Amino acid sequence: MTTQLPTAIIIESKKDLNLLIAELKEQPFFAIDFERTGFHSYFSDTLCLAQICFDKKEFIIDMVKIGVNGYAIFQEFFDVLEDEKICKVMHGSGDDIASLKRMYDINLKNLFDTSIADAILQNTTNHHSLVRVLEENLNIIIPKQRKLQRANWRRRPLTKELIKYAQYDVHFLCELKKLLEENLRKKKLYEQFKKECLKFEEIGVKNNVFNPNEFLRTKKSQVIPSRLHKKLRKAYVFREYKAVKLDKPPRMMLPDPVLISLITSNCRTINQLIKAGLPKNFAKKWGKELLKALNEPYDEKKALRTIYYSYPKSILSGE
Repeated sequence: MTTQLPTAIIIESKKDLNLLIAELKEQPFFAIDFERTGFHSYFSDTLCLAQICFDKKEFIIDMVKIGVNGYAIFQEFFDVLEDEKICKVMHGSGDDIASLKRMYDINLKNLFDTSIADAILQNTTNHHSLVRVLEENLNIIIPKQRKLQRANWRRRPLTKELIKYAQYDVHFLCELKKLLEENLRKKKLYEQFKKECLKFEEIGVKNNVFNPNEFLRTKKSQVIPSRLHKKLRKAYVFREYKAVKLDKPPRMMLPDPVLISLITSNCRTINQLIKAGLPKNFAKKWGKELLKALNEPYDEKKALRTIYYSYPKSILSGE
């Protein structure tokens, strides 16, 4: 069985967000899911959208548009996520909970994770996809296109296709919660389920703060003779510095094999950088800067200050 989605209300202003928050505070529970920047950004945990569903109404909070001047504007919304009196219905919540903790120092409370509920009822440790759980429990088939899982959720305007994709993550969750909760209580598994949800709420997250001393973790760094280690470290720091400035994932911007090739080739010119594997576009824009970093004294402290100043406080003060 398939179904027609209602038109989602797109929240794009602080005024509309405040109205939604007022409604959320009156709900015993609501379904929620997030879309993040993923591999399109240096900080993959940055929130782009929040999809919410309750009382057959659906909302999409455009966190990119509202948060253009910083995420402090979402504090009241984050307070709702931490409110223990309001249940948050999610499916496969682990990554979202970790992102909230890592980037925003938010500890989501009162979780009802339908993937955990389904796993307990099936007596398995495997957490199945929302597509599978909906089909098996509600006989509902949702069209989830694999290509959209890697979409750039920061790009505006949002297409109708992306909005529908986001809606499907929450549209059936409240109905699914009702069924799964009834079954858990019938089988006297509800307390076990809540304990498992609490584990997800309290799970620790590792904050991956850049460490220049880890330059030898670069793939294939073992082929580098020790006399080139200093140059590899400079390239490693430069890549991170430029990734922060451009808001790109370091290893996607400049893959490890290319970094190693640049070092072993002893590049001195732009053409040599390109021959060693550096993308032409990168070489034309930042080749001179890279050559200077590799072949002249490099101000590592200045680069590290730029890197660390870009980090949210929650990352630098975390584990």
